[in-house]
Amino acid sequence: MTEQEKGKAPLDDLRVLDLADEKGVYCGKVLAGLGAEVIKIEKPGGDPMRENGPFYHDTPDRERSLYWWHFNTNKKSITLNLETTDGQLIFKRLIKTADIMVETYDPGYLDDLGLGYEELSKINPGLIMTSITHFGQRGPYRNYKGSDIVDLAMGGFMYPCGHPDTPPLMAFAEQGYHTGSNYGAIASLFALYNRDMTEKGQHIDIPIQTCAAFSIEFSNLWYIYWGAMLPRRGTRHGSNPPGSDLGHISEAKDGYVCTFPGIMPIDWMEADGMAEHLASPEWRERIYSRLSPDEEKMFVEIRNRWSKTHTKADLVEGCQNMHIPWTPINTLEEVCRDQQLKHRGFFVEVEHPELEETFTYPGAASKMHGTPWIKPKRAPLIGEHNLEIYEKELGFSKEELALLATGGVI
Repeated sequence: MTEQEKGKAPLDDLRVLDLADEKGVYCGKVLAGLGAEVIKIEKPGGDPMRENGPFYHDTPDRERSLYWWHFNTNKKSITLNLETTDGQLIFKRLIKTADIMVETYDPGYLDDLGLGYEELSKINPGLIMTSITHFGQRGPYRNYKGSDIVDLAMGGFMYPCGHPDTPPLMAFAEQGYHTGSNYGAIASLFALYNRDMTEKGQHIDIPIQTCAAFSIEFSNLWYIYWGAMLPRRGTRHGSNPPGSDLGHISEAKDGYVCTFPGIMPIDWMEADGMAEHLASPEWRERIYSRLSPDEEKMFVEIRNRWSKTHTKADLVEGCQNMHIPWTPINTLEEVCRDQQLKHRGFFVEVEHPELEETFTYPGAASKMHGTPWIKPKRAPLIGEHNLEIYEKELGFSKEELALLATGGVI
C-alpha cells in the first residue's frame, strides 16, 4: 500500500486561490502537496515566472521552465486579467468558493482594484488572505521595492554569512522567499484552525524581512544583550569565540567532510601514524577544552593532513562507527544518489503526458502516515483548467469564453 492510499490528505476539502509570484509561489506548492485544490491564477498568456530558467533541453519555452515545474506541482491553472472589470467580477465569483487566497502584490494594489481583504471578506467572511511581501502591509518600508537578496540583507540574515575577512555572503537559492512562503503556509494553517472555532477568516501579513530577522537565531540576542556585532564565522559554529580557527570543514581525497571539532578520531589517526603529539594524554584532554588561536591552527593542520589520506566515505563510516558525528558535504549529484533519501522515497516520479515522459522531482520533506501528501502531478499548462472552472463550475458558455478571451479577460 502506498503512502497516498493509507489515508486522505489533510487539506483535501479546501480551495486555495494562488496569485503569488516568486515571493509566495512555494506557499501554494506546500498547500497543494497537503491536498488543497490550489488554482494558480495567471495573466492571459501565462505567468511571468514561466520565463525563469533553466529550461527543459535548454529551449526557452513557457511550458518548459524547470523553475515553473518545480514550484507549481499539484496546482491547476486558469488565466484571468484582474485589471479588467469583467476579470474583477469573475474573481469575486471565485472568491466565494475559496478558503485561502495567497497573494504577493505590492501593498494597496488589490485595494485599488476593489479586491482588497476588506472588500473580499464581505463576499466571503471566512476567507483567509495570506499576503507575502518584502516589508509588509504597514510601516515606513511598506512601498520599498525589494528582492530576495534585499529582504535577507535588510533582515540581518546576510551579515553573519561569510568569513571574517570577506564581505557578507548571499545564501544559495531564494532562501528569503522560501522562508516567507513557509511562514505563510504555517500561518494559513493556524488561521484555518481559528476559523474552525470562530467561523471568521482573517488577513495574514507576512513581511519577508521579518521572517529573515526571525531566522538568525542568537545573532539578535548577541547584540541586544552585549551590544556587540556577531562576527562572521566562516565554517565555524556561532558558539566559537571570535578569532577561533577551529573550523568544521576538512578535506578528503574526493571532496570535503563536515567535522565535529570537539570529538576527534585520535586512535584512528594514531593507528595511521599521523596523530603526532595529539595522541599524548595531555592533548587528548586539551582537545575538549578552549584552545588558544595558535593551538587551534596547529590542531586543524594536523587533522586536515590526516583527513586528506582518506575518502569521504571512509571518513564518515569510520567516524560514525566510533560515534563521532562526521558527515560528507554532498554535491548535488551525491544528494540525488543518497541512500537515505532514496529509502525515504524523497525523490518522486512525475508524469508529463504532453511530453510522453516521466521526470524525477524532489518530494515532501516530511512523512505523515495518517494524512499523507498527495501523489504529485506536474505543473499546469497555461490556462489548462479554464474550461473546468469557467464552463463547468461557473457556467460560462464556450461563446462567452471566446468573447472573454478576445477581450483579454482570460
